[in-house]
Amino acid sequence: MKNVFKRCLKLITLFESSDKYNLDSNYIKDNISDYRDLTDTAFKRSFERDKSILKEIGFNLEYDNDKWNLNDGYSIKGTSIINDCLLYTSPSPRDATLSRMPSSA
Repeated sequence: MKNVFKRCLKLITLFESSDKYNLDSNYIKDNISDYRDLTDTAFKRSFERDKSILKEIGFNLEYDNDKWNLNDGYSIKGTSIINDCLLYTSPSPRDATLSRMPSSA
């Protein structure tokens, strides 16, 4: 399970750091070391499992296949881990009157 978690984090990082809007499966396989040495069948199985795990935690990898679009591939939709973590940081001790916790928490 540790390797699966690391692979999912690498997927999120790849999408967040890429300057491309849609990433095709070959690009994903080439840029994530855990996928690189897998056969096509094993890669597809691992990638589908990782997509379902990411979906459970709020990240959807959606395949854009528009006949008018030249850049077919996967894009990530969902919340950003970094932004969510910043919402829940504790305030500075100097800001005793201010709270950074959202009102819904």
